[in-house]
Amino acid sequence: MAKLRGRQRLGIEVGFLVPVREDRNLGSGRRQPADRWEWLSARLRERFGGFSASRATVMGFYRDPDTRRPVQDDSRAYTLALKRADVAELRRILGREVAPRFVQKCIYLAVGVDVELVFNAEL
Repeated sequence: MAKLRGRQRLGIEVGFLVPVREDRNLGSGRRQPADRWEWLSARLRERFGGFSASRATVMGFYRDPDTRRPVQDDSRAYTLALKRADVAELRRILGREVAPRFVQKCIYLAVGVDVELVFNAEL
């Protein structure tokens, strides 16, 4: 295996949150079943080659734009390193596949942090 030195640009970091429960106004408010999470993991690996996800949930708070009521939820956080050209495809997958399957009005997406690998200088 060739020695890798310095750093390798991976693209930009994107992150998104998927609530652990269905939206109470669109669905039942029940916990997402395991097969949905398995589908999402497979879909991200298939299309983008990999991802990182936290085993812990992230607490969120927002005001529902339709009901104007405060909402607190827990979500799973996903992070990917993508080429800028692939961000549009992720947006499409989130809007047309993830949001409907997980019974959500929308999916929180953060785009734009530069991502790179820094290699061990002692190897």
